Amino acid sequence: WSETGRLIALVGLENIAVVDTEDALLVIERGSAQEVRRIVEQLKQRRRTSYQ
Repeated sequence: WSETGRLIALVGLENIAVVDTEDALLVIERGSAQEVRRIVEQLKQRRRTSYQ
């Protein structure tokens, strides 16, 4: 999914989720979606609140 409308190309990957916003790109294996919570916690610790 791309909020920006830009083309994103991934080659040779399977079962991947892609989220592209104006200021961040997330590429993650679909089975690892729970890891997003860990990433958000790390961003909070670094005071990057715009990603919460």
